[in-house]
Amino acid sequence: MTASMEVRVEPGPGEAPTVLVSGEIDLSNIDRFRAALDEDSPSLVVDLSGVTYIDSAGVAVLFSRAARGPLEIWYEEESVVRALIEVTRLGDVAVTRRK
Repeated sequence: MTASMEVRVEPGPGEAPTVLVSGEIDLSNIDRFRAALDEDSPSLVVDLSGVTYIDSAGVAVLFSRAARGPLEIWYEEESVVRALIEVTRLGDVAVTRRK
């Protein structure tokens, strides 16, 4: 069964597009998540403030994208994403910002 995930790309601040994601990111929809982050732009903003679940496949995609160029991740203070950033030290390779 595919987890429910909404994803869209919008023009973002400056030259960086913004990928807005809500719902659950897991192995069942990881290809859609990866494709959205494959924007042909040197920098990218990923708004994860609407994400309710993210598994290790999603974390791997974020680390991979951060290795390709500047990445900024937005999140809600009391969210699974904030905890994920702390545990995985994603903030060491990407700019993280509370929304």
